[in-house]
Amino acid sequence: MKINSILLFNFLSGHNTNDLSEGSNIWQVKNYEEISETVYVLFLSAHSPTKITRKGRTIIIQTGSGNAKCDFLYAPWKIRKLVKRKGIKTVITYEQVFVWWFVLLLKFMKKCSVVLMPITMPAMMYKINKRSLSVILPIWVEKIFRRISSFSINVVIIPKLIGEYKQWLSNDFVFKRKLRVLKKVVEEVPSPLFFKTISSIRNEKIEKNDFFQLLCVSRLRKEKLIEDILQCMNELVKRDRKILLHIIGDGEDREYFMQVAKQLKIEPFVIFHGYLPLKDIVSFYAKCQVYISTLTGSALREVALFGMPVVAYEMDWVKDTFSNGINYLGVTPYDYHSLAEAIFNIKKNPELSKTLSNNIRELGMDNWSAKNLYESYQHIIA
Repeated sequence: MKINSILLFNFLSGHNTNDLSEGSNIWQVKNYEEISETVYVLFLSAHSPTKITRKGRTIIIQTGSGNAKCDFLYAPWKIRKLVKRKGIKTVITYEQVFVWWFVLLLKFMKKCSVVLMPITMPAMMYKINKRSLSVILPIWVEKIFRRISSFSINVVIIPKLIGEYKQWLSNDFVFKRKLRVLKKVVEEVPSPLFFKTISSIRNEKIEKNDFFQLLCVSRLRKEKLIEDILQCMNELVKRDRKILLHIIGDGEDREYFMQVAKQLKIEPFVIFHGYLPLKDIVSFYAKCQVYISTLTGSALREVALFGMPVVAYEMDWVKDTFSNGINYLGVTPYDYHSLAEAIFNIKKNPELSKTLSNNIRELGMDNWSAKNLYESYQHIIA
């Protein structure tokens, strides 16, 4: 069963909308075409010369004016206008704090269902950042807004393997009545070209140099704990100077992390590649020996689909999603010393590396490939 149209919205763009090639990250949203004839993706505060981009049945709309305050104030009317004009019945968002405001006018359109797909655990982010998710509000005020938002949505969806998220949502007296645990969630599944590229590169013989190479794919923001990875790298280099770290991704804190690398005197051993389309990242999976994850989302799932050894902080969605010692090596959160030890453990133990690689690929293909995707989607529109 398919519906006529579906709307995904967020305040800012979570994708690089300048790159709309088939292999780009934004093609993840095209997976919603499995359940909808037309997919509208609305970025309320993304300011771009190209306001509307059609990519097949997926239409990306950027309505930002360049003034965030105005965009915020007009958001409910922008959303309502699009929903009413296109007859949209299902709206999906990742927003947790201000969704009550964004869907304010939709609550009068009783046939429109508002679905929340949370991608962060607020309590954990407060602990890491020492500030609210919105940044502009005190944490205690934001908690009030988050509670109002929880009443404003109709359904909360999370995938079956999501670690501590399920416990958090199940213990919430509002969320637990609206929770749907799916086999898969659409945001997690990359484009068909990604799977094709994986198959191609896995069958190629990749020439590796003398360096033991590490990989991290993440937005470059402080809350992603990239500084811990650099501190870990500092310890590794002191023990073995034949180690190289590739960091793929961009963000507002990129210059800060580059300065940290400079201060630690590990610049020659760290390469900041910036943003790369998903299809171009796959070659790094093949030539690197370990993937490091401190606080990573979809990038870690994509690594699992390829199959490479992973060392990660045992927290957030990773905990209870992966099995420590079987398909990854989990270490104590915020302890970059343990990260370094786990990496050296893999480096000196080829059999462990091979086992972790095979097991994590099996987990990835069972849970995050396109297999059984359509069946999972039906729970969103049911």
